[in-house]
Amino acid sequence: MKTKKKRKSILKRQKIKFYQRFMSFFGNKWMLIAITLLSGFAYFKIYGPPKFAQLKLFTSIKPSKIDSAWTVVLKEKEAPFLSSKWKKTLRETAEKLLESGSEKELSAIAKKLYALGFLESVQTRLTDRKTLEIFLKTYKPLFVVTADKQRYLSSTGVVFGDARENYFDASGEDIIQISDLFNERNSSWRLFNESSLILDEKEQVLVNQALNLRVVLRDNNIIAEKIIVDRYRGFSLILRDTNTEVILGSKDFSSRVLRLATVTRNLEKKGVQAERIELDYEGKAFIKERKI
Repeated sequence: MKTKKKRKSILKRQKIKFYQRFMSFFGNKWMLIAITLLSGFAYFKIYGPPKFAQLKLFTSIKPSKIDSAWTVVLKEKEAPFLSSKWKKTLRETAEKLLESGSEKELSAIAKKLYALGFLESVQTRLTDRKTLEIFLKTYKPLFVVTADKQRYLSSTGVVFGDARENYFDASGEDIIQISDLFNERNSSWRLFNESSLILDEKEQVLVNQALNLRVVLRDNNIIAEKIIVDRYRGFSLILRDTNTEVILGSKDFSSRVLRLATVTRNLEKKGVQAERIELDYEGKAFIKERKI
């Protein structure tokens, strides 16, 4: 009996000492704060931040609440050539979608505008001021080409849109007509993402040659009114100021356009113009003159 009582007494004293030590250690409020912070840090390290910390800036505004009360703002920094007419059309299209309530998801509005066929990309964003921002990016049109219809050819080699619609006020450079670029196509045309034409390998080669020629003409201050592609003789130009036909062929545009610049200067000194200049023969220039 005495042994049992002694054991109980010892255990009781040990519990009291443990409790006193625990309270002396954890009873300090600064210590509790430190432990809480360390525990939180350990949780973040293991499980990552809690869900409320991962919310994006605009997720509190649900797309389902978008309606005609929202203001549509076009962001045009990457669409410098877009005409005033088509800016208005894009804005009104977005406003009608909001008003009808038929397209309340942001991605659906963006897809609807992209489907018009002349934009490189469309992104939408909601702000906390009941504003729908639409970020537009357009291609830079350099040529008008004939495919399934008159279309634009961009500086990146994309054939897009409907050239009859006049989407652009300007492109920083003149938009030149190319004839017969796709004259040898036998199959029907297909669209990529309902926007641009899918080209075959030979057509892509011709497009790259046209873009290369455009750069060479610009670097030599040669202004072409029109470019014509012939199956056998390659690329020809009609010069704007003199209406001269210039045959360049399909290669070595840099040296041939440089020779063209030299020929036109010499003709000016003589007081004559050329009706036709053939530069597609290696190292030679055949010139048919006409008086000014």
